[in-house]
Amino acid sequence: MSEDLIVAMFNKMTAAGYDEYNSHFQPIVRNFLFLIRLVLQDLPTHARILCVGAGTGTEILELATVNPGWTFCAVEPSDSMLTGCRAKLTAAGVIDRCELIQGKLADVSATERFDAVLCLLVLHFIRSQDERVQMLEGMYARLLPNGYLINAEISHDMSAADFPLMMANWKAMHSLAGADEANLVNVENSFRKVLGVLSPSKTEEMLRNCGFADCLHFFQSLFIHAWVSRRHN
Repeated sequence: MSEDLIVAMFNKMTAAGYDEYNSHFQPIVRNFLFLIRLVLQDLPTHARILCVGAGTGTEILELATVNPGWTFCAVEPSDSMLTGCRAKLTAAGVIDRCELIQGKLADVSATERFDAVLCLLVLHFIRSQDERVQMLEGMYARLLPNGYLINAEISHDMSAADFPLMMANWKAMHSLAGADEANLVNVENSFRKVLGVLSPSKTEEMLRNCGFADCLHFFQSLFIHAWVSRRHN
């Protein structure tokens, strides 16, 4: 899926529409954010966090609220999403600890170093494995020694015997959120022809090949998987 199409899709959705739709998945979101807080609990008091594809800033708001000394850099290509992110962080009184960049990872200075990088539900939009590797390498390069990467993406072996049942449950989840029949029909097609869905084992292999160590698969909710890994010292 081209970057321009991704940005257009999220701009059309609007930040308010994005947050309203995702509000139906709060049990999943709350569990995921709680686990992110756990795996990052040993970061320093004044940690610097990079959020790649920050969307409307949900994870920044969560981490900023419980870590008053942390600062954040959010990079997001969609103007609509970034505007919503700015409004959310301003309303919460944490915007003074946040740098917002409309763009992509390459627009974050290559000389900056972060204690952790979060890339949540982004990489499955990249069909080219070469481009995915390039992005992982870019995030690795921006980490301090022993810094964390938290990566979440849609992931599954689509040739596996359990894929049809998993897809049925995935569609049911979106139906509960209000997706109409036309959108549900297109879901499986998007997995095969629009998104870059890799198996968990392939994602872990890519992480290792890009230099990441101590890769831990710490979260799964249907097709959504998340890993935490570290840059070598």
